[in-house]
Amino acid sequence: MSEIVKASLTPERLEEITKGLRYRQLDRVISALWPLAQQYGMSQLARDTGISRTHLYRIFGDMRNPELNTILQLFNVLGLDISVSVGDGVVRSS
Repeated sequence: MSEIVKASLTPERLEEITKGLRYRQLDRVISALWPLAQQYGMSQLARDTGISRTHLYRIFGDMRNPELNTILQLFNVLGLDISVSVGDGVVRSS
């Protein structure tokens, strides 16, 4: 993870990403990732993820619900990990 991206990864941003994943709101995750993607550089992000710049801008511009694989690619390149825990099976809203 670059130092620039690391500096943009505030506790609030991490919480927003976590809540987006927890509540199945991938648009919320994408919204929280947008500043990190900008700091990383869209051209570099496109090269490192293998996702075209055009597609990245569509994902971030429309805040669309991308496929989980796309989110995982972004997480990997941006240096983020996902952890899994056992829940109580109750779906919560935010």
